[in-house]
Amino acid sequence: SSDMGPPAVLVALATIGCIGPRTAQELADSLFGPGSGYAKGVRPSVAVAALDPNATRVPSLAPPENVSLQLQILSISDIDTSRQRLTIEAYMRMVWIDPRLQYRSYSQGGCFTNGFATEGEVAFSAADLANIWSPGIALINVADRAEELFGAWWLYPNGLVWYTRKLLLHIACEMDFSDMPFDRQRCPMQVAGWRDTSYDITLSFHEGIPAKMTEARRGVVDWMLKEASGGPLAAELTGSAWGGVGVQWIFNFEHKPGYYVAYVVTPAMIVVCFTWLSFFISRSAVPARSSLVIVCYLVLSSQAAAVVASLPRIDYPVWLHRFLINSGYFVLFAMFEFAAANMLMRAEARCDKAEAMRMSALVLLRAARAQARQAATSEEEVVLAIRKVMEQHFKDPLAPASEEEIDAKFIRDVGLLGRWMISLGNLLSRRAFTVSSVFARLQNTLHDVHPRRASSTPAADKASERQAGADLAPGHGSATGSAASKQSTRADPVAEILRHLPHQHGQAEYHGQAMMSSRPHLKLMPIRDEHLDLLCRFVFPVAYAIYVAAEFSKVPS
Repeated sequence: SSDMGPPAVLVALATIGCIGPRTAQELADSLFGPGSGYAKGVRPSVAVAALDPNATRVPSLAPPENVSLQLQILSISDIDTSRQRLTIEAYMRMVWIDPRLQYRSYSQGGCFTNGFATEGEVAFSAADLANIWSPGIALINVADRAEELFGAWWLYPNGLVWYTRKLLLHIACEMDFSDMPFDRQRCPMQVAGWRDTSYDITLSFHEGIPAKMTEARRGVVDWMLKEASGGPLAAELTGSAWGGVGVQWIFNFEHKPGYYVAYVVTPAMIVVCFTWLSFFISRSAVPARSSLVIVCYLVLSSQAAAVVASLPRIDYPVWLHRFLINSGYFVLFAMFEFAAANMLMRAEARCDKAEAMRMSALVLLRAARAQARQAATSEEEVVLAIRKVMEQHFKDPLAPASEEEIDAKFIRDVGLLGRWMISLGNLLSRRAFTVSSVFARLQNTLHDVHPRRASSTPAADKASERQAGADLAPGHGSATGSAASKQSTRADPVAEILRHLPHQHGQAEYHGQAMMSSRPHLKLMPIRDEHLDLLCRFVFPVAYAIYVAAEFSKVPS
């Protein structure tokens, strides 16, 4: 009746019996076994045309066999970026029809069925495929031989052959890492006929579906398979000299950037922020400031090296590597800035020390000149005495002293200045200075004397020095002072010595509590070290923020 279901049909047919082979082995022996007359080296259409007595055309001109393919992706096993290789675990299905393999269906009295349909198929092992004709196709862009885990094929009553293999495919994929870790990769898998040409077979996708994907396993840790499409393969890509036929699957992968953003990009920005903090460390703390910058640079260098190790030997820039390298350049800038600031600091220190030496020498000469005039000693004897004293401490009294000499003799040891003045007093007069009077005069003069203006000239300096010597002479403003003033109009050898004293040595840093608050001798410097640090404290973070924003604006959406 019409309301009888499939189980009722099966029961009815079972009572009647079946005709023909009853087992898969009997079916195989009758269809393609020894003595069956099956020629596995002849494709089906040619074999059918050769057996047709009414055929008027050449059998080899029979239409090509239609072979349909389909891929079911089970999982993405690995994506090796350094070797540019994609590993996929998938089922490869291949379907074609061979009329020579037709047999009696169950509805026609045959003996093969199953519980799912009345027209059941017969399953054979992959080894039995060698006994029938099969399309000669192969993967042409594999990085390594495909591993066939297992396979089987099924034969249907109408001669349809359904061949399925579980494969581990290693596909060579040319990747572009320009936007890493925000990159998208397009990896094709190409299949082409290696024995059969376009005159023998045509390749298409089964039911128009190139690939099916298992949703639960569509990627690996840092990659996601977004789409798997397919299409025909150009004949020139098949490798055949003529008549090439092939198809290809296109796998579109997307990098998961979360790992790189969390563990590479963000730490790199934090390291640069630590570098920015170095501008707030004292320039005199050389070990602390230099070690901070060096450690930050080594951290970024190690991260960049790890990124390079994960990539092939490419010759174009990579976003992630470029970001780390440019961040390293910001750190290097901090190191160069510290070197420049330290150089300016030392230059200003030399300038301060030289100015202090000049003023100390001026005090020394003033005191010596006053003492000499009180002892009625001529100015020539004063000059000779001064040269004699200074030759004990300098190799050449008219040559600029070295920085070490300045440190040792004029700045760091005030007592030495006092001893110089005592020795000079002993040479100039029969009376020696007392230590207390020398130090009192030295301290008062250092606090009262104003340094020369930055706009002064050497001529003005000579005049001020001559005038300072006249100011210390006894009877200033009297006839004796007038005589001394007239005598100072001559070429002053004392001023000549002062002109050659080492107040022209470079410039260096001033730490804030120096002897002169205005420090006019440093006004000729175009930039100071504290100005350089202050500028970098504001410019450095703004410049880096602009750079980071510019880099992220290049990230593909």
